[in-house]
Amino acid sequence: MPFLKTQRHWITKRLAALHNAPAFLAGRTIPVEGIPHLIVHQPAARSGVWIEAQQIFVSGTEEFIGRRVRDFLRNHARTVLGQELRAQAQATGLRPTRLDIRDTSSRWGSCSSSGRIMLSWRLIMAPASVRHYLIAHELAHLRHMNHGPAFWALVDQLTPHRHTAERWLKHHGSALLGAR
Repeated sequence: MPFLKTQRHWITKRLAALHNAPAFLAGRTIPVEGIPHLIVHQPAARSGVWIEAQQIFVSGTEEFIGRRVRDFLRNHARTVLGQELRAQAQATGLRPTRLDIRDTSSRWGSCSSSGRIMLSWRLIMAPASVRHYLIAHELAHLRHMNHGPAFWALVDQLTPHRHTAERWLKHHGSALLGAR
């Protein structure tokens, strides 16, 4: 019980984030690239999942809506985050060896000593400025494999809006990481 008392604030915050996490259900609204999209079930349609006019249309049976939306967002993340990473890598001269899109629920990304960058597919729900910051953060690790002053100076050079993105993540990040 001492753990519960000492960690009460953290536990309360995590439970609130889970409660506010986007649910991939028909009739719910979830962000895609920072823009709210309504999930619409189209059981008779044969096209899988598609986006049109800020709506996510999902075909098939209702029990698979969550999985279909998740798979769609993961593939969308692979495309969009890949393009954004390549653009920033070219602009900065910081070249990763590989990009992996993963299903993480506790971190947005990482960079290995071999130059491999991993990003969470859930990042596709965040606005472009937040994605830009997180990609720049991981690219900066290609030069500095720590969070020392030189690392943060490079991040600030790559993303002058870092503090705004960090504030957005502080307020919204836990909910997106808990999306199901």
